[in-house]
Amino acid sequence: MGLSEEEGGKYWDKEAKSYNEEVEKHRNRYYELVECIIDLMNPKKTDVIMEIGAGTGAVSLLLAPKVKKIIAVDISKEMLRIAKEKAAKAGVDNIEFVRGTFHKPNIAEKVDIIVTIDSLHCTTNGNYKKRAIEIMHGYLKNEGKVFLEDEMIVYDQKILKRRVDQIVRYLVKLTRKSDKEFRDVLFEERPNIHDLKEFFDESMSYYIKGMAKTGHHLKLEDLVRYFEDSGFEVKETKRASSTNGIIYARKTKNA
Repeated sequence: MGLSEEEGGKYWDKEAKSYNEEVEKHRNRYYELVECIIDLMNPKKTDVIMEIGAGTGAVSLLLAPKVKKIIAVDISKEMLRIAKEKAAKAGVDNIEFVRGTFHKPNIAEKVDIIVTIDSLHCTTNGNYKKRAIEIMHGYLKNEGKVFLEDEMIVYDQKILKRRVDQIVRYLVKLTRKSDKEFRDVLFEERPNIHDLKEFFDESMSYYIKGMAKTGHHLKLEDLVRYFEDSGFEVKETKRASSTNGIIYARKTKNA
């Protein structure tokens, strides 16, 4: 998306209600993410976690019973309002809600763990992201940890092209053998193989070229380098999906 902080606040205020509806539809995803966070971070009951880009609180609410306190930071007042309502309804009282950003979290204490889900890619460019990671370092206690899950370019371009070509060849073969009912369900009309090939080529071109050229989508290896340059040891990386990756990093020194 690549919005400025001011633009981002206004945008997410407008989108908060529909965003929360989507979150509720896909609750299983957040349960899975929290399981991954717990497995990698091993949070203690004495820990304080800051979630940056907390949205309407899906992750913070699930993590809250595991730790002493959650500080849920978000740029949107409306997102935070919904998150507070959900916390009150669930009887969760150890979440502090703060309006802030990656560059200005607006908290007065250092934390044990920082979590950020699907948020850093919304910021403007690589320089903003690099500075955001440096600021995370400053808000962590010694040997504090970061869990980042976000949109990023996780595929090598040559591998991606080869896989897309394999998919196209498979679909060409599949649709030639499919009955009309299958075609109608899958494509809503009789598929044109040439149109299908063009669609995949355009999609691949966007992923490889479009995402890379926008400053707000970075390669996994670029983000890893930003962490390492900022005084972190990257302990683990994972490909969460075709467009999302996970980075687990630990603070090792003063930047």
